[in-house]
Amino acid sequence: MNKLLYLITIITFSVLCTGTVNAQYHITSCHVTDYPDSFCTSPELRITTNLFGPSLSVQTFYGDGTSDVHPLSNVGGTGFASYYHTYTSSGTYTVKQVLFDGATPVDSLYGSYYCLMCHMLCIRGYFDLNSNCIWDSLYEQYFPTVTYIVDSNGIAVDTFEATWGLDYQALGNPGDIYAFHIYPGVGASVACPASGVIYDTLTAIVYSEVKYIGFVCMGSPNYNTREIVNTYASGSLFSAQILTIGTMCTINPDTLTINLSPKYTYGSILPAPYSISGNTYKWSLPALGYNWITISGNVVGSPLVIGDTVHSSYYLTVPATDTFPSDNTVIVIDTITGPWDPNDKAVVPQGFIAAGSGIKLTYTIRFENTGNDTAFNIHIMDTLSDNLNIRSLEVLGSSARMTMGVTNDGSYNIVKFDFPHINLLDSSHHGQCDGMVTYTIKTKDGLPVGTHIDNNASIYFDYNLPVVTNTVTNIVGWPAGIADMSNVVVSDVQLFPNPAENELNVKISKGTFNTISVINSVGQVVMKQDVNGTSTQLNVKGLPAGGYYISVKGNSGVKVERFQKM
Repeated sequence: MNKLLYLITIITFSVLCTGTVNAQYHITSCHVTDYPDSFCTSPELRITTNLFGPSLSVQTFYGDGTSDVHPLSNVGGTGFASYYHTYTSSGTYTVKQVLFDGATPVDSLYGSYYCLMCHMLCIRGYFDLNSNCIWDSLYEQYFPTVTYIVDSNGIAVDTFEATWGLDYQALGNPGDIYAFHIYPGVGASVACPASGVIYDTLTAIVYSEVKYIGFVCMGSPNYNTREIVNTYASGSLFSAQILTIGTMCTINPDTLTINLSPKYTYGSILPAPYSISGNTYKWSLPALGYNWITISGNVVGSPLVIGDTVHSSYYLTVPATDTFPSDNTVIVIDTITGPWDPNDKAVVPQGFIAAGSGIKLTYTIRFENTGNDTAFNIHIMDTLSDNLNIRSLEVLGSSARMTMGVTNDGSYNIVKFDFPHINLLDSSHHGQCDGMVTYTIKTKDGLPVGTHIDNNASIYFDYNLPVVTNTVTNIVGWPAGIADMSNVVVSDVQLFPNPAENELNVKISKGTFNTISVINSVGQVVMKQDVNGTSTQLNVKGLPAGGYYISVKGNSGVKVERFQKM
């Protein structure tokens, strides 16, 4: 178990005034909320008053027999306090918050909420090469792809396919038992624990633990290798990233052969191929684990314009025992576009999709460290459309060691792809400063014709502001047609007042942007509005207090700024 805390639903308290009728200070809002992420957090309580006074404080009675007092801070002329509380058992609690001006109570709020225990159960898979049931991180590779079937008290609740590990948010009451059934696929088996099942019982004890699963190679020669190819192409530049995944056990190397179009000439290739003949490049790759290859270069020959197509092929030569040879060949038809943003999201198929049950969509999120320093830790928050079936999510591969966690904020499923200690080099290291994750997910059954499935993601490089990708859109039930949108450059945006309580003004350069989106801390778009000249006013009064991001998009690309909602 990792970090036993509590998940609290968002509550707005009803107001009950207890102070003087004409009191100078009163409470304007109060919220109890948690932040859906791949880690459980204590509930945060926030209170806002109409005015600030230096003698203001709030005493909170948590409903579990405890209480405490917090002073209020001056934020834009209003009083504000934010604090946390951890409960020792689940249940329904009545909370009372009393506003004091010195020793005099002037206002109060009552509210109730239902609290469930929240465990973050972290599982990691690795090849146990020395059969000691201990992950020896210096030389034992993580296991590429594992299927986890999760049940709670004997009832199946989730199925996920993830790389290296799964961060699972388990909710329940003391004594609830979660079981994780592990399926590595053909060619390997679970050695530690021998049962192939990991159990965890929810308790009131707070401690941290990561559980490891050891895999070994079976005697069967069966195995599978697959490749994932992502490419960009503009009128003058091209880039390709190739990920090969040897998911099973074999000592035979694979051979990767790339036949680039003669319209391309490479500038850099990492790692270097062992053979180059014209536009044909070959690598001898270990069959076990991940291999990440990047190519960048120029478009040559006759001038190409937007809409032209360029054909290249990517072949894996593997042992005859490969159980799925169909995923060893990728033919890529690049369509020339304008300049691209290296941090983007793509979906296949694009645009319109057929109506029907469980249409599979493949999403790829690509990222690049465009800064001048190493990005030590990167994570991606991907808020999925409610029209997608979360239980069908399968991670196909990632460019570096990655764990996946899925949570729900009460309205949407949120997937966190976490790249801990990725140490992605800065932008001066071409071909060594980018990465990706690719996954598939199916649409829900019975979606009506015309349903829109929108998706974007927020990429976090260490503690910097998130990079919000373009939005890709699928529409159910029409012939294939529309393309996705992506184009990001930086321009000037000003926000005031910041923090904002009721209205937020967004000032931009004339003609540079045409839409404004308000995005919460987990990447959800909670408000969207067209740009109105050089100054646009947003009504943020109805948003819960907290931190938000403004994303403006248009011909000048995308700019993200942060603001605080009081």
